Amino acid sequence: MSDLGFNKIMAAALSTGLAILGLNAASDAFFSKEAPEEPGYLVEVAEVSSGGHGDEPAWVPPTDYGVLLAEADVAKGEKKIAACVSCHKFEAGGANGTGPGLYDVVMRPKATHGGFAYSSALTDMGGVWDYEALDGFLKNPKKYASGTAMNFAGLNKEADRMNVIAYLRTLSASPAPLPAPLPPEALIEPTGDAEHADDAHAETDAAAHDVAAPEEAGHAVEEAAEDAHNAVDGVMEDAGQAVEAVQEAAVAVEPEFKAEIGGVELTGAANGVEAKLLSFIESDAEPCKEAACWYSFDRLTFNTGSAELDMDKSAAQLDNIAQILNAYPSIELKIGGYTDNTGSEEANMTISQARAEAVVAALIADGIAAERLDPEGYGPQHPVASNDTEEGRAQNRRIDVRVRAR
Repeated sequence: MSDLGFNKIMAAALSTGLAILGLNAASDAFFSKEAPEEPGYLVEVAEVSSGGHGDEPAWVPPTDYGVLLAEADVAKGEKKIAACVSCHKFEAGGANGTGPGLYDVVMRPKATHGGFAYSSALTDMGGVWDYEALDGFLKNPKKYASGTAMNFAGLNKEADRMNVIAYLRTLSASPAPLPAPLPPEALIEPTGDAEHADDAHAETDAAAHDVAAPEEAGHAVEEAAEDAHNAVDGVMEDAGQAVEAVQEAAVAVEPEFKAEIGGVELTGAANGVEAKLLSFIESDAEPCKEAACWYSFDRLTFNTGSAELDMDKSAAQLDNIAQILNAYPSIELKIGGYTDNTGSEEANMTISQARAEAVVAALIADGIAAERLDPEGYGPQHPVASNDTEEGRAQNRRIDVRVRAR
């Protein structure tokens, strides 16, 4: 190559480098602005249109316990606590169980039930179990009393909480009075001085106008990031729906079990727990403890990370088991709870025991005598699949049942 050709190549490379440096300097000069006293990204135009004032949080109306508790259904509340009877006693003078006795709990000072060793999460709290406190604790115990040892996810539905509280109120020789309904004005959002509000709106509008230009690049980046995030969420949701569709399709083509017990038709999978349990009961086989004598529930669902049954998905199978037990009144069952090997041994034993007790509580609520049911948690013991895969771990998180006596 000639010296002239080499020089041309070097000149082109040098020119390209200078052009890149120039573009960087120009972009810095274009976007570099003196920072305002209040960063532009803090101004949210959406708040201006909704009537908010500055950074004040949105107004939330107070809970009207006077109205909610007056309309609550005590009978539904009593039924709702069926899952709690394995840990708490509700009768007067009842002994403490895994949890403290709950007779006369409404308006009782917190952490004061005799003979129960409360965690510091409750002993340090103070106050009484008034209606607001019970509502907060029942909604999310671990959020209301951080560090509590109570293994209960909470009741998301306000109506469920009010029904339970209304029932707890009746458990007293002298029930606490219901609160008076709030006056109408307490449910109306308070408004400030009109002139000051107009000034605040004017200042916010001006600030939004002043920072609009330097915000444009930032908004573009934020919108792009949000679009990407939404796209990922969409892919994950589609994947989840696809898995559910495959599972539903598999159930749809699985042979179906049908049987009439006590004038009621039971339905389930041909290889499901109802078919296996009924087949054993109707045979001459003696109760045993071997693995072959245990049958796994295939339509029980617990709320994530808790021992609370999702009754919308679990009730049908629990009703079937109750119907079988009603038809064979001498049969007694052992209910076993199991987990995978993720987490500590102690935590796994605790939640497996709580889930087995939750199933027993649901069957008791269906009219089955408690003495016919024996719950026990085994934690990660007796796995039925490898814990090295998610599929295997899912199979190991289960509730099993066997006949313990005829």
